[in-house]
Amino acid sequence: MTSAEIAKMMDISAVQAQSTLEDISDVCALAKEFRVAAVFCLPAHVPYMRACLGADTDVKLASVSGFPGGAETTRIKVETAKELVSFGCDEVDMVNNIAWLKAGDKARYVGDVRGVVEAAANRPVKVILECHWLTDEEIIRACEWCAEAGASWVKTGTGWAPTGATVERCALMKRTVGDRCGVKAAGGVRTLETLLAMYNAGTRRFGIGVKTARSISWQASAGDGCRTWPPVRNASQIWLHGPHPTFFRWCRCTLRPQQRDKEVLEMQNAKQTQMTTISLFSGAEGLDIGVRQAGSDILACETLRLTTREENSYSPERMKCHE
Repeated sequence: MTSAEIAKMMDISAVQAQSTLEDISDVCALAKEFRVAAVFCLPAHVPYMRACLGADTDVKLASVSGFPGGAETTRIKVETAKELVSFGCDEVDMVNNIAWLKAGDKARYVGDVRGVVEAAANRPVKVILECHWLTDEEIIRACEWCAEAGASWVKTGTGWAPTGATVERCALMKRTVGDRCGVKAAGGVRTLETLLAMYNAGTRRFGIGVKTARSISWQASAGDGCRTWPPVRNASQIWLHGPHPTFFRWCRCTLRPQQRDKEVLEMQNAKQTQMTTISLFSGAEGLDIGVRQAGSDILACETLRLTTREENSYSPERMKCHE
């Protein structure tokens, strides 16, 4: 699977209570860079996100209804969905009513979902089950009722509960809905390895925060068989400017050969004055860079690979080697 195919299954979101307008701008910038499936924000910020996203993009604009608790009245959820449609949203993710699900009140539960489906006017509706609070039996019941109500997708969680997506939950949901609905994982999708395991369990959309989306996108790009530019084998110094906002802002690195196919660089961060050590694995497929603070665990940026699809097409403004 290519990085582009993976990106087209990713929904990047800024839907936490503390999400700022700057966060929304970051989501839109990353979404356009990697051409993901959709971007999400809370309803009040949809007009701002739409402006940030712009018209010249195939990234879908989306938001939420009944979020994050799901206990709003059906009328409120329906009116929210209608307003989101008027804002130009292409998709709506709604939260189910857990109390009605647990009580076995099928009529009100199905009516709640169906009301939003109808209000969305043929736009895909994903129903968030919030699996953390449900037994397997209740997850199965919710999936059956959502499919009956006309939902396009069932989704594991909001990202607000202690847990969300697991491979086991995704597999259970897929077995239940079959081809009637898609399965979306959210809350717990933090690595490419996890994403691919959930994909193999039948999941086809993934709700991810901006930092994780950046990390997964770069990990996925590393598997595309890209070539590096320019070659670093004979370089004594390298300037890195990559996607991580803190540790890759025009950082000059000095190479110290250690062993075959591996070089260690001492990086002086141009923004923070402290020294950071990074391990650079140079090969035909790219530069695999693992960043560590001296005496600490690996940093949040984890492993990145600075590569390009066509030789010499990678912008020298992003990566410069000095002989």
